Amino acid sequence: MSSEGAQRFFNLVVEMRACQKKYFQTRSTRKLYDSKKYEEMVDDIISKTKEKMEAIEQKKQQKLNLES
Repeated sequence: MSSEGAQRFFNLVVEMRACQKKYFQTRSTRKLYDSKKYEEMVDDIISKTKEKMEAIEQKKQQKLNLES
């Protein structure tokens, strides 16, 4: 992840936490909805990043196996 991507992810998590805190203060249905939307975005980024990392690791392993 680039430093720009990391900054965007950080900002997204900050917004998610702010919505979560606001929800727990107010128990507002709207704030719950907002919190869930941010959680989905964060989870999506985590999932995609994990898949990319696993693909990179598989390529490394394949390269090592070919060199052996």
